[in-house]
Amino acid sequence: MKQRGHNYAFDILRILACFLVIVNHTNSEVFLGMNPSLTWALSLAYFYFSKIAVPIFLMISGALLLRREYSYKELLIHKVGKIAAVLLLFSLYIYLVEEGNAFNLHDFINRIIEAPIITSYWYFYMLLGAYLILPFLRKIIIAMKQADWLYFFIGWAFFSGLLPVLVRYEIIPTVTFWFDVQIMSNFIGYMFAGYAITQTDFSLKVQRCGWLLTLLAIPCILILSVYSGLYELNTWGQMYLMLDNLYYLPTMILAVLVFFTVYTLAGKCEFKGWSGKMLSNVAATTFGIYVVHMIYNTHLSVVRYEILYFNNRLVSVVLYEIFLFAFCALAAWCLKKVPLLKKLFE
Repeated sequence: MKQRGHNYAFDILRILACFLVIVNHTNSEVFLGMNPSLTWALSLAYFYFSKIAVPIFLMISGALLLRREYSYKELLIHKVGKIAAVLLLFSLYIYLVEEGNAFNLHDFINRIIEAPIITSYWYFYMLLGAYLILPFLRKIIIAMKQADWLYFFIGWAFFSGLLPVLVRYEIIPTVTFWFDVQIMSNFIGYMFAGYAITQTDFSLKVQRCGWLLTLLAIPCILILSVYSGLYELNTWGQMYLMLDNLYYLPTMILAVLVFFTVYTLAGKCEFKGWSGKMLSNVAATTFGIYVVHMIYNTHLSVVRYEILYFNNRLVSVVLYEIFLFAFCALAAWCLKKVPLLKKLFE
């Protein structure tokens, strides 16, 4: 569904995805620290639902970036350069301030080459790769016909979504690494999905079918996820979170359906005055929230375990997640007032 003017669907999707990133990084201690119960099941389902966060970000990127051509200069300076600058600057801050290391350029460079300095920064490495191949992805989609899209999405769902799950649960043996279908795997599929959904004029009948499918799929997939946790506990005596992968089919289905539903429903809503301004302002802080949320999370344990403590641990964690989101949004807004960071956080 193509829309003109400011599209508030992307604001809603950014806010949802950003909050779910925080959920993903704060919720697991609830179900990992208790025996199966209603709270355990709800927490585990909540955790698995949060896995759609990065896929939604990737679909937003695909929807917005694949619809136009970028010169190599524009791409390298405004896309790759921006992400690289954020990654270097905040990794250096964490290295020096949070970890308390003395400055050692060789050690610092080795650290950020070998792995993200904090777990959540893996996303920036993936984004750098996506931006570098963006011109070629654009050329591919321009040439694709309807049959090509169908062939691609079937292949993506099977090779990236289903096949790894079958291997993970030892239903089939590990597939040799020589069998490689990279174009049908991982982040490319989400970017293509975001582009395809936003560039297609769906009939009202198709939209309603999609909304109904979303309502049915969410509880079914989350129940399956909870069952997988019970299976792991009963089989091995502990949880391995074997479905904890943003590319596996359950997460793939959830993410695409939620993106489709929010995008098509938001297109029918009008956001005027304070509501539209609020959505835009909060959405504008989501990149900054992603950058700083793990940093502040390590310093706000007193809020989590003392001020917002309740007998029900899940309630405590949800309240803390809302608090952390709001706190980081305020911090990101303040950081955007710094001239250098304003350009990086736009």
